Amino acid sequence: SCDLWWPARLSILSKDSTLPIMQHVIPLPAEHMASLLHVEETYWWHAERRRWVVALIERFRGKTQPKVVVDVGCGTGETASFLASTFPTADVVMVDSNDCRAAENKSLKFLNQSATDFELPSPAEVMTCLDVVEHIADPVGAFKRMKTNLSPEGILIVTVPGHPFLYSAWDTRLGHLKRYRLDELRNELEAAGFRVLYLSHIFSFALPYLFLRRFSSGSTSFPRLFFPMPQLLALCGALERTWVSLFPSRLGTSVIAVATPFCP
Repeated sequence: SCDLWWPARLSILSKDSTLPIMQHVIPLPAEHMASLLHVEETYWWHAERRRWVVALIERFRGKTQPKVVVDVGCGTGETASFLASTFPTADVVMVDSNDCRAAENKSLKFLNQSATDFELPSPAEVMTCLDVVEHIADPVGAFKRMKTNLSPEGILIVTVPGHPFLYSAWDTRLGHLKRYRLDELRNELEAAGFRVLYLSHIFSFALPYLFLRRFSSGSTSFPRLFFPMPQLLALCGALERTWVSLFPSRLGTSVIAVATPFCP
């Protein structure tokens, strides 16, 4: 049960509330967070990323429902809430060094710690870390911490921004230290003791937009989209997911990986 895994009194934790636990992670600007809070539940990019996560969980875990799901760097908590509704029997835990809006949801657990030094009472069976490690100075160290908190048969799903040539002022303002190549993410995961099960670029259909954004110095808010653009982008996402899940791609604005702890 939930109480056996996570005592009620530990529903909100911090290793030391007097210390800055964000010291190894570059935070998102306030403008971007305000936009994120407003659009994340329905915005096509976030919705498609959540669909990818669920599809990969089901692919690599089969029909076995995970008992413990952890979202590292949960941000607004929207992904964790979605996972809780998708896997209603799972204990869903959010990890973030910033306050999380979804911490108000008493059905979820919120661990107020950094991705680089969090500690779970019991290991997770599924762990997500979505667009987080590009903000971290020592991603291998963060992946090692995730491995410590993952069960031996568990899976970690990671997304990061892809293609270094797409790096722009947008990335700088968002605190991205880099954009990833496929082999770079693979090497970091393997250096942390993971075995990579799946690795691909996604969002290939968004490449033209991101290429043009390299020449823009606009805000970090998400652009407003009007009918029928969100529907067309959702259709492109569904078609790409069907194809790329079978044939991993080397083109796309993001990289997604599934990894499991390496057992020699």
